[in-house]
Amino acid sequence: HHHHHHHTTMATEEAGVHRLQRVLTLVRQGVLFALELNGMDIGDAGCVMLADTFADREFPTEALLRIDLTRNNVSTRGCVALCAGLRRCRSLLTLNLSDNAIGFGGAEAVSGILPNVPQLQELGLSSNDIGPEGCITVASRLSHVPALCKLDLSGNNITGDASARALAEGLVSCEELSHLDIGMARWSENGFAVVGRALPRLRQLFRLTVSRTQFFLSAAFVQALGEVESLRELLACRCCDDVDSATQLCDLLAQHLPEQLHRVDLSANNLSQTHLTTFTVALRRATQLRKLSLAHNTVARSLHQMFERLPHLATLVVSHCNLRDEGCQTLARSIPNCPSLVSLNLAHNEIGPAGLQTLATEIVRMSLQRLNLTGNRFSDRGCKILEAAVRQCPTLERVILKHTGSTIVSVQAVEDAISAFDLPPK
Repeated sequence: HHHHHHHTTMATEEAGVHRLQRVLTLVRQGVLFALELNGMDIGDAGCVMLADTFADREFPTEALLRIDLTRNNVSTRGCVALCAGLRRCRSLLTLNLSDNAIGFGGAEAVSGILPNVPQLQELGLSSNDIGPEGCITVASRLSHVPALCKLDLSGNNITGDASARALAEGLVSCEELSHLDIGMARWSENGFAVVGRALPRLRQLFRLTVSRTQFFLSAAFVQALGEVESLRELLACRCCDDVDSATQLCDLLAQHLPEQLHRVDLSANNLSQTHLTTFTVALRRATQLRKLSLAHNTVARSLHQMFERLPHLATLVVSHCNLRDEGCQTLARSIPNCPSLVSLNLAHNEIGPAGLQTLATEIVRMSLQRLNLTGNRFSDRGCKILEAAVRQCPTLERVILKHTGSTIVSVQAVEDAISAFDLPPK
């Protein structure tokens, strides 16, 4: 059986290499300046071929701007080969090797070529198992890429505070950094505090992703975020495995949630009714909030109590929150407190016709543009209610009704009602 699996890998690698050859021909002809090879399965063999191609003096290596090798079954061997060829790609702006298996050896090879790509703006190394040593070696070379805007180190089993210290030191030279993803980093309270202290120096930092980390162990880390004046987006999904850690998170955000944030994603953090009070206090700090995701958290059933002052909220995601009719009704009644709301995601909440009826009454008074109701079982009855409401909503552009137990005809009727506004007046 194992042998058979290896054979299929070889076959897909062969197909990937074949596709790669077609892409390289276009680069040779000066038609393409990017190798967008996401998911093409070129494997180590493709990387060796790339390196050979780059070594060819006739090939316009200097003209290459982007290389994306996400999900290509590249191991350490392929990455080392590739990097030997990358030394001549001096104009490279993007290098994405996410979702491969380059390991520490691959990270070492990548850090070795950073001095050769001084204009690099994006470096993606997510989910490669580079480990703490890989983080340390990459961090130690960041001073060679002063134009770096996006750095993704997520999903790499980065443990130990030595890696946190190394990253903090490396970030000092990244004055242009706007997007940083340290998802799944497994540092102690002290490790997070060290990284936190480095963040306020990043004058351009716009989005910070700390998903699947225990960043909430460190009050110092969260406090530091308040001092990052440019920070607008905090993505922190799946950080809390249980009620107690969710309590810790909420207590911390109630005290220190950065007030300058425009987008907060707290999906799947076990936030429940227990956390309603502290979470409401946290939200009151975020007066500038434009986008909020609370997907997969049951606390969303009491959203009406949180929504006193979110005047700028434009996007609200509360999918998979077990709202049911009752939760949908209370949510609908609190929506007028969010006059800027244009996008509402209520997917997979077991909302029936009763919840929909209340929602319909409210959306008529709003300027909603997108409404996602996927996976709520309200059948054709619900669609009839929606169709009537939609006729009074000139701003609505899209209602998603997949898996609602409705017939194609009734879904089509809702869509026709929406597009009726696009027709030129008679």
